[in-house]
Amino acid sequence: MDSAAGNAAAAVVEEAGLLAAFKLLSIEAVVFAALSTLFGAYFVLFVFAVWSTYRQSGNSQVRQRIVTVALFVVLSLHWTMRAVVFSQDRVYNGPKKQPLGGPIPLIFIASMSTTTAGLLADGMLAWRLYVVYGRTRSALYLPAAAVVLTALLGYASDLQDLAAYHNMAAFVTHYERTAFEVNAAWGWAMFATNTALTGAVVARVLYVTRRAQRENAVKARTGAYAVFLEAVVESALVTWIGLLLYGVATVAPEGHITTDKNVGFVMICIIPIFFGISQCLITVRLGILDRPTSTYTGGSMNSGGTSRRGVFVEVQRATRADSQTDSYLHEKHDALTTSEQGSVTHIA
Repeated sequence: MDSAAGNAAAAVVEEAGLLAAFKLLSIEAVVFAALSTLFGAYFVLFVFAVWSTYRQSGNSQVRQRIVTVALFVVLSLHWTMRAVVFSQDRVYNGPKKQPLGGPIPLIFIASMSTTTAGLLADGMLAWRLYVVYGRTRSALYLPAAAVVLTALLGYASDLQDLAAYHNMAAFVTHYERTAFEVNAAWGWAMFATNTALTGAVVARVLYVTRRAQRENAVKARTGAYAVFLEAVVESALVTWIGLLLYGVATVAPEGHITTDKNVGFVMICIIPIFFGISQCLITVRLGILDRPTSTYTGGSMNSGGTSRRGVFVEVQRATRADSQTDSYLHEKHDALTTSEQGSVTHIA
């Protein structure tokens, strides 16, 4: 009888383990399907982004290309880790003692790649704000501090995943819920940072546009300003929507990220692709804008084909008019008013 009872208990445990494994596989299948679809769209945009800056040697184009390629490497690593996790979850080997059943911390690497992608995307946005605001110290340190603190919050959550590879029981008991809650806080912090930085960039460019048109009667550049603003808003909107969906998923009644496999978990797995798509969109738009048009002038750039460089010349000229006491900007004023080869190419 003892043997029969033991066999029955073992069967119950095995059945529970099988059901848990099936649930895990189901959610991982959703994650991998959504991630692969978004990654496919992102890859197409990445090719266009590289093409739009191909053979352009300006500092801004080089910087855009470097960040775009770096994000592609990070996101490719993220997709690979999730693919391996899905592949391992397809094989049932009984209840798992350790996550993923292997020595390589795949979930940790995937989580770190998510935070790193967010850091790269926010860092590029902070750089644009820094240049648009005339390279002042406050425009450098305040956005940089916000971006770094947000990234540290994400890394703090990621590092707790390592506890699962040392003591799974302790991780589930003490660290798992905290890690997910910190990750949710990171998502909201990213959302707030992106909203603030994008709003500041758009507000500044709108102000400079109106000032330039009012004082210098610059009417021909209106179209180029509009393209730049559209590129910034379009890029930010993709990230903003992704982060908002993740934030809502973490607080929804049936979607809390207080357990490992739910709606919030699905969103955190696919959110880094939104960062990559955002970067590719703005790279493509500004890369194409930087190419001069030759519709009416037989190869020379006319007023309707103003390049991004010309737009940023006006942006920084107007910025200088508002900050004549800044010695750095004052020293660079003559160079920018006589040539379009100055520091405006650093707007990236």
